[in-house]
Amino acid sequence: MLEHNGRLDMTPARDAVRRMVGILGWDEYHTGRHLTLAILLEASELLQILQWKERAEVDQLFENIELHPEFSDEIADITINLLSLSDRLSLDLNQLTVDKCRTITDRFQRREGVSRGESRNTLQCHTCGQLVKAQWRHCASCGSPLMRGDKKLA
Repeated sequence: MLEHNGRLDMTPARDAVRRMVGILGWDEYHTGRHLTLAILLEASELLQILQWKERAEVDQLFENIELHPEFSDEIADITINLLSLSDRLSLDLNQLTVDKCRTITDRFQRREGVSRGESRNTLQCHTCGQLVKAQWRHCASCGSPLMRGDKKLA
């Protein structure tokens, strides 16, 4: 996948999936229902790689992902099915992703106060700008009532 005009170009991957499906005669099986199920099944196979592993083993896997080709294989399987599903539904996967990222960012910035280093566990005081724990009702620095979006928490 190459970048084109600053965006990830999924066209080569999509075209490869189309060719593979055509060559193998899988088109009749690539229905919306079957592809949706296949995405879930492949995602669970990805998760199965981590099953029963201790946190240190999982951390090591992610630090040396090239040593675990089965992990990459499962990601590729998910991607193949996702590309096939979006192609089947005539959806632009790039645009869907861009739009969804924008929606998520807007939602978290406006309604949950997440911006400029905040997280779900912190809110920024609208009065003094300090980051405070989200479960607090008042800012520890200035005592102002905290707000989440337009709603006062106090």
